[in-house]
Amino acid sequence: MTLKPIRWVGPAREEIQSLPEDARKEAGFSLWTLQQGIQPPDFKPMSIVGKGVE
Repeated sequence: MTLKPIRWVGPAREEIQSLPEDARKEAGFSLWTLQQGIQPPDFKPMSIVGKGVE
């Protein structure tokens, strides 16, 4: 399976890397599921941003 690439914007990658280990693992798992085209377990629509924004 080919994973979708992650396109980091601004300091997002560095900010995730500065989080505590448990938070980094949770964020990493959510990103990995998104890369596979699967909704992460804690998915919430962001209708205020726009339709289809995850």
